[in-house]
Amino acid sequence: MILVSPNEGELLSVLGELGMAANLPFDFLLYTRAGPVAGDRKHCPSDLLSSVRDGRLDRELAAMRTRAEHRFILLEGAILYTA
Repeated sequence: MILVSPNEGELLSVLGELGMAANLPFDFLLYTRAGPVAGDRKHCPSDLLSSVRDGRLDRELAAMRTRAEHRFILLEGAILYTA
């Protein structure tokens, strides 16, 4: 079973019976033999930068630390820069 934030409706539909909506402060929580795995998805650069600015990323990471032994952030998109 994968607990999924209601904000991630597309993920819930893809998971079908494997996913269940849950009020999480991050995107999903998966229970494995190695322990709980918490994850959050950020679109780059817009969502990532805005979540850093408004403090959302700090709150999500703190919640992930309290709920799961294993944590990660999935970055989608591209960060382009010039030297």
